[in-house]
Amino acid sequence: MNRFILIAGSLLAGLGVALGAFGAHGLRNVLGAAELGWWNTAVQYQMWHATGLLALGAWRLPHTGPAAILLVLGTLVFSGSLYVMALSGWRVLGMITPIGGTLLIAGWLLLAWRALRGEVAQRRGAVSAGWAGSAVRSLVRCRRRRYPSRERRSVEPR
Repeated sequence: MNRFILIAGSLLAGLGVALGAFGAHGLRNVLGAAELGWWNTAVQYQMWHATGLLALGAWRLPHTGPAAILLVLGTLVFSGSLYVMALSGWRVLGMITPIGGTLLIAGWLLLAWRALRGEVAQRRGAVSAGWAGSAVRSLVRCRRRRYPSRERRSVEPR
C-alpha cells in the first residue's frame, strides 16, 4: 500500500506543478479573476494533499491505506471539480466540490483516529530507511559519545 501512496502522491504533485504553471502562464489572460481564484485554490489543495500523501507513504506506517484512498479521492473530486468549473464556467459543479472536501476531511480524521487508537504506531525500523535514518542514527551515536549519561560512566572509587 505504501507504494500506491507514494505513486499517487508523486503523480498528484507532478500534475499539480504542471497545472499550476498552466494556470499562471496559459490561463491568466483567458480566465476571469474568479475563475483564476478557483484554479489557484485547486492547485494549492492538490499540492498540499500530494505532499501529505508523500509524507504518509515515506513513513511506511501500517493501516494507512483507507485514509490515503480517501485523500486521493478527495483531492481528485475537490480539485478536479474546481478545474472543470474554472474552464467550463459550470457553476453547478460547485455543489460537487464540498464532497471532495468532505472526503479530504474524512481521510485526515481517519488517520488521526487510527493514530489515537495506536493502530498507526511506527513500525520498528521505519525511520531507518534512507539517508535521513542514517543521519539520525549518526547524530545519536555522536551525542552519546560526547555526553555520556551518568549511568554509563565508570567512576572508580578512590
